[in-house]
Amino acid sequence: MFDKDVEVNRYIDEEVNLPIWYITWRTDSTEVFSIKINALTGKVISKEINEVRE
Repeated sequence: MFDKDVEVNRYIDEEVNLPIWYITWRTDSTEVFSIKINALTGKVISKEINEVRE
C-alpha cells in the first residue's frame, strides 16, 4: 500500500448511500487497473482497465 502506483480510497456514494472502496494500480507504464467494491458486502461493483494518459 506504500507503492506510488497503488491508490486506495473509500467514499460514500451519495445517490444510493453506499460506502465504496475504489482501488487503482499500475503494473507498467501503459495500463491502469481500477476496481470498485461495495464496502458492506465485499461484492465487486465494477472493474476497468484503461490506458495511461500523459
